[in-house]
Amino acid sequence: SLLADLPRSDHRYRLEHVGLITHEQLETAAEMGVTPSFLVDLIYYYVRSLCEDLIGPERGRRLAPLSSANILGHKFSIHEDSPLFPLTHEPFRSMSTAVTRKMKPEDGGEVLGNEYRISTEDALKACTINAAWQIFCERSLGTLEVGKLADMVVLSHNPLKVPCEGLESIKVEATFMNGHEFR
Repeated sequence: SLLADLPRSDHRYRLEHVGLITHEQLETAAEMGVTPSFLVDLIYYYVRSLCEDLIGPERGRRLAPLSSANILGHKFSIHEDSPLFPLTHEPFRSMSTAVTRKMKPEDGGEVLGNEYRISTEDALKACTINAAWQIFCERSLGTLEVGKLADMVVLSHNPLKVPCEGLESIKVEATFMNGHEFR
């Protein structure tokens, strides 16, 4: 294996777009020190047709099993994949999907795989702290601390105080990169 041939104590290999991974595969990944990055908005945008045409309802239900990764102690992230999804002015779209696991309203708005939901706090970590760690940038990104880049957004509402169904309505009011407002 690559790890045997090129041993490294902190390799941070990651799996991208993790969708149909099983709990057992997540366990193996954890043992190997491989972390997942989930494309959760497959649930929101495409799971109805995926279930009906490709993967079936049971596999569709466990698509992007975030809570399983969380239970196993993975430092997982959530990501987008433009242009796979419509360009949206909803920066919390993926976080909302991770927390609610709801399909888009046009597909019924059903919750799929409720047991794989995560908390808003864990979704925030997946988009900030964990994502920075996965790319070896935790010393400069992911949290607001002295000595780190001041990359941040000012939000219309505190995501930790908004009901999970309201996450996608949060607006970005200002964006700062390296401490300067970006326009």
